[in-house]
Amino acid sequence: MILLLVSLSALINTQIFALTTDLNQQVSGIPKWDIYKVLFNKKYASAVRELERFKIYLGTVEAINQHNELFERNQTTYKKGINEFSDLTSEEFANIYLSWPLDSLPQADLIEETSNSPPPNNNTVPDKIDWVTKGAVAGVRHQGYCACSSSIVAAELIEGYIFKQNGHLMNISAQVFVDCLEQLDCCGGYVHQALDYSIKNGIVTEKSYPFKEMKNMCRPNNTVPKYGEAAIKKYAKVTQNETLLKEIVFTHGPVSCYINATALKDYESGIYDDVKCGQNPPEMNHALLIVGYGTDIKTERDYWLVKNSWGSRWGEKGYVKIARNLNNLCGIANKNLYLMD
Repeated sequence: MILLLVSLSALINTQIFALTTDLNQQVSGIPKWDIYKVLFNKKYASAVRELERFKIYLGTVEAINQHNELFERNQTTYKKGINEFSDLTSEEFANIYLSWPLDSLPQADLIEETSNSPPPNNNTVPDKIDWVTKGAVAGVRHQGYCACSSSIVAAELIEGYIFKQNGHLMNISAQVFVDCLEQLDCCGGYVHQALDYSIKNGIVTEKSYPFKEMKNMCRPNNTVPKYGEAAIKKYAKVTQNETLLKEIVFTHGPVSCYINATALKDYESGIYDDVKCGQNPPEMNHALLIVGYGTDIKTERDYWLVKNSWGSRWGEKGYVKIARNLNNLCGIANKNLYLMD
């Protein structure tokens, strides 16, 4: 039996070697399988499992190579690349890292509707703003296997609001929302539910309630220290108006958004412009934070600067630029929240 397993493992390793050799001959700039495993700390339970993952990796590499040929021909404005998700199928990736679909944003008592009229004077709104460089945005988080993007984005909204209030950048706890709200777990939920919790119970820092990548028992509210230098009182929503959204990001700071993020799995750099993402996608499955906007000098394409929660090794150090003024690409202006005084 042991001899049979050794023979099977040797056969699989031979297949991997042959496929890797073929891969290296066809695609430059792509890490070899052994290097990929080291780079992203990949370990597999068996040789059979590794061969399965490797074949998926080959498919990912082929798709990346085909797409990047379009990029080189200026037929798209973003590049794809290898990352920690490259040994997953799109379906596996969505099941692990994305939330349950958020088809509609429920009404909440504390949401105010922002007028959808255009800004009174477009000259007062600059062509570019980056709240990261202004110090209003903390480091990129990694949600791990806990698809709690709404909790993370709620914490980041509060961080930006506190900075706007007093110039202090605090790391706010997302774990308190995951643990203490039934609706917010490692499968989804809504940003406003976390904001409601903070309005009622106070602001909790990451230091007081650190992130655990899983849902745990909620710690009693009276045992958790609160951040007392600022409080949030209310928030407002913007719906399907990129012009107004631009003004809100400039005036109020970071703004939350929901999009269909399935196609962002392999994003590496540039301005994401794939119309397959949809204008009004039926399944919003990921919350992100809009932290700025601008226009790319080379392509002259407008973009939103968006912070993700898949770690700093994904995308542009954890960020993605999504095409702006491209018919509400990915539904980025469908469901947005921002904090108000």
